[in-house]
Amino acid sequence: PEMEFTETLGLDLEKAREDIRQRLEVLKESSVATASYDRLKLRQEAAEVEGLLGRAHKQLYIDAGPTPENPMPKLAHKALAHYEPAYRAAPIDNIWHGINYVALRNHLLRLTRKSSSERDEEADTVAREIIENTKFLESRGLISAWDYASRAEALLAINRFEEAEEALKLYVNHTEVDSFSLESTARQFRELWG
Repeated sequence: PEMEFTETLGLDLEKAREDIRQRLEVLKESSVATASYDRLKLRQEAAEVEGLLGRAHKQLYIDAGPTPENPMPKLAHKALAHYEPAYRAAPIDNIWHGINYVALRNHLLRLTRKSSSERDEEADTVAREIIENTKFLESRGLISAWDYASRAEALLAINRFEEAEEALKLYVNHTEVDSFSLESTARQFRELWG
């Protein structure tokens, strides 16, 4: 599976990533308003590419079937290496990158921890940020269905189960939600949260 990814989608995404980097470099020196707008758009495209690369590596990790005996951290870390910088670059715009970062770190921890009380402080910190960022978006009427799903996962990550259930209800009843959304979210809960 790793080879198939690298030879097809991976090469296209890596090419797109490099193209965006080069275009950003060219625009870096310009102070013209249109260049600023172009930089903003290119940064959004860069985040999408990083997210897609993270998503592809996340699926390779899941499909490989990590277990406590063989947790496959290298595969997980490939996805994390794409999700984390994209999330950190724009935490409110890239919430989905952040929640995938949290979910993957928690999945890997469940496979490798030595005691049930062991926590991933970094994942917990990002989960709390996501909760606050979704509250901010909600207070301004800008929250999407996906943001509610991300909030539910973030709350689950820090063991706030009743609030996670409330966030899921808001997600399920949101006007944007369709069968694709529901299946996507259900898959995330099955594959990464068990």
